[in-house]
Amino acid sequence: MVGNIRQWKGQHVVVEAFGLLPADVQRRLKVHFVVATAEDHHQYEVALRARIVEAGAVHSVQLLGPRNDVPAVYAAADFAVHASVLPEPFGLVVPEAMVQGIPVIASKFGGPGEVLSAATGCLFDPANPQELATHLEEMVRGDSLRQALGRAAATAAQAYSVEAMVRGVTEVYERVMG
Repeated sequence: MVGNIRQWKGQHVVVEAFGLLPADVQRRLKVHFVVATAEDHHQYEVALRARIVEAGAVHSVQLLGPRNDVPAVYAAADFAVHASVLPEPFGLVVPEAMVQGIPVIASKFGGPGEVLSAATGCLFDPANPQELATHLEEMVRGDSLRQALGRAAATAAQAYSVEAMVRGVTEVYERVMG
């Protein structure tokens, strides 16, 4: 999970879902939160760390702090999670992971719900941590699922490349200007 530690980003939803997983899945799953921010959200981080302890996840869930090597973190990931509890207009972390062939589990609200399909990732309601736990378990247990979703995600992410965006905007201008 890459992103700023903020309550609306839903890190607490991931921690709650982790606590709902069967013990064998918890042992196989190491959750790493990658935080690329210098902003101070100390109060939420303190509460999040307490939730990690309550979920019995102190050896599996780590808050890594600010990073400048996010592509390397994605490259080491089996899948990525986007858990915003408020709809994001786009959710840049979703296509960032997709372009690297990383399957994504994301909030179904806002942009991620429009970017992902059943062929490229998994969507869930962030108000339902059990739904996320189910997807986490599927990803942990399903090597072929992760591989298929990752391949499809990488292909679909090409629609969000700089070249594709420039081409799309140029086509709109050409149509409008006749």
